[in-house]
Amino acid sequence: MLPLTQNAKDKICIYGIEEKEVEAGLDEIIFDCEDVVEKSGIKIIEIRKVLFVVVISAETKKIITIYSTDSATIENRRRAGRWICY
Repeated sequence: MLPLTQNAKDKICIYGIEEKEVEAGLDEIIFDCEDVVEKSGIKIIEIRKVLFVVVISAETKKIITIYSTDSATIENRRRAGRWICY
C-alpha cells in the first residue's frame, strides 16, 4: 500500500476503519480520477458499504487524506469538471 500521511492515519481512526480495509478497497477501485484543481489522484473505494475518497499526492505518491462521500457529490465534481474520471 502507498504510505499514509498523519492526516490520512487520523481519518482512518476517525472513521473507525482499518488500513487493511483501505488497501483492499484500493484493489477494487470504483472510480479512478484526477482532481484538476489540486492536481492529485482521487480513488473512490467502498468500505463496509460506504463510499470513500482516497486522495493521493501526485508529487509524493502518499495518501494525503481519506473521507466519506456519496454518489451525488462524486457526480457533482465530475459534472463540474473538477474530477476527471477514467
